[in-house]
Amino acid sequence: EMVLRDWSSDVCSSDLTVRRLPGLSYVYTGTLPFQWGLTVDGDDLVPVMLTDAEGAPPFAGYLPEAVAYQLRPQARAFIVKPRGGLDVLAAVQLGAREVHAVEDNPLVLALALQAAPSGIYADPRVRAFVGEPRAFLQGHAQGYDVVQLSLSRPFRPVMSGAYSLAEDFDLTVEACVEYLEHLGPGGLFVMSRWLQMPPSEDLRALALIVAGLERVGVREPSGHVLAWRGIQTVTFLVKRDPFTPEEVATVRSFTASRRYDLILAPGLKEEEANRFNVQPEATHYRVFSEFLSTPRREAYLSAYPFAVAPPTDEKPFFHHFFRWGQTPAVLRSLGRTWQPFGGSGYFVLVILLLLAMGAAGLLILLPQSLSRGTLPTAQTWPAFLYFALLGLGFLLIEIPLIGRALLVLGQPAYALAAVLFVLLLCSGLGSAFSPHLSWRRALIALIAVALLVTFAQPPLLHVGLGWPFPARLALVVLTLAPLGFFLGVPFPKGMAWLERDAPALIPWAWAVNGSISVVASVLAALLILSLGYGRVLGLGAFMYALALAVSARRGGAKRASERN
Repeated sequence: EMVLRDWSSDVCSSDLTVRRLPGLSYVYTGTLPFQWGLTVDGDDLVPVMLTDAEGAPPFAGYLPEAVAYQLRPQARAFIVKPRGGLDVLAAVQLGAREVHAVEDNPLVLALALQAAPSGIYADPRVRAFVGEPRAFLQGHAQGYDVVQLSLSRPFRPVMSGAYSLAEDFDLTVEACVEYLEHLGPGGLFVMSRWLQMPPSEDLRALALIVAGLERVGVREPSGHVLAWRGIQTVTFLVKRDPFTPEEVATVRSFTASRRYDLILAPGLKEEEANRFNVQPEATHYRVFSEFLSTPRREAYLSAYPFAVAPPTDEKPFFHHFFRWGQTPAVLRSLGRTWQPFGGSGYFVLVILLLLAMGAAGLLILLPQSLSRGTLPTAQTWPAFLYFALLGLGFLLIEIPLIGRALLVLGQPAYALAAVLFVLLLCSGLGSAFSPHLSWRRALIALIAVALLVTFAQPPLLHVGLGWPFPARLALVVLTLAPLGFFLGVPFPKGMAWLERDAPALIPWAWAVNGSISVVASVLAALLILSLGYGRVLGLGAFMYALALAVSARRGGAKRASERN
């Protein structure tokens, strides 16, 4: 039954049998809390809690994250993107004296409040904020006893690969460093992920935590991380100081009483890691232990069958697990089973790239051969290469910049609008001023500014992450405006060259540039997954360097135009 609707979000209810409590222990036999379901754009179904902590049944102590609040009673807690408030309610029910909950989607929070005006978000111990969690943390220096990353996304089998292309800046090494640095003395960071077999999402989460600990100065992370699994989830408990024997004993007692299997703890033996939720082998224990014990963790992850290296802000694709070595297995399983480990999502882009290349080749070569009876000649290739390189370079620069802007602006619509507006406006200004600029010097300046943005923009954006939104928007605009100006110069300069020396090639040059731009948009998405934003930006600058070289060899177009 649909009960509330917004332009992008729906709140719906069902009978008493449908609930969502990720990782809830099967030992719990009490009443389940009544919930509504909240979706965004028909996806990401999350629970909306309809009662406050006192009115809800005592289920919270049977969630896998509950031990964090046992270890830190009366905690001040920070919860990342709690959506409908499940983890907020659990924290208050478990004794937290103050909870800061930061939700990036204002519609989600508004609908949760509308659905339950006297629910958990109305509790005086809870303060809900709208914004990016990392931006909020940078603006608040207070230490938290517990920082919790909510498991607010529904289970998505790694095999499907449907979400491998989505950025997630809450699950990067830099984000983990933010969480750890905002812990108070003895503070705990707790995070649950969906259990995947063989380990993939959960192993990447461990690699992410280890990289974050190393960034904050922990030399040997093994004593700073505990982990346990249930039927559906793997939960990590992290501390900047080593866990004390008393804390480890508390976690051991908790997991045993809730029938969770410890898979990472000091002194843990393999036979202890597969007692309650029995699997054919204690795979997670073995893989986690191997990863932490090896002195060459990067080499271990590189040799792993799936891509599980920790994501960074420059490559924030937590759910992208595909390696090219999986290609034979993917092809063998087509039409028979789920695509293994991100293959389907990646191959959709590969197929789209091939289609775009075929269409581009047809649109470029067919009119040329029909109108002149011949394919491009040695004299027309400089024009072809120049405008093709411009199409490649512009998109290889533009698309990574949109991804970077998403980190500081929060919403994809803001990032897309800001980057497109700045680049198109400023490139228009550059085009207007192009007759007064030197072609060669403008290309050299463009390459230099593009490389400067490649290396200097990330630290600038990170510094401004805690600023108010207008200041963050201004920062994005200021870092992109000079680049946009110079991006507008090469195309009109090239058109002026053709207008003077080979006017018959002008329509063809437009076709080349437009068609290659479509190819470049897909190519950029593929390359970003493998190389990250910075390297793709550098590749875009290299395209303009090649265009500079081609522009120095442009004399043949005039001879070709004269013959035609």
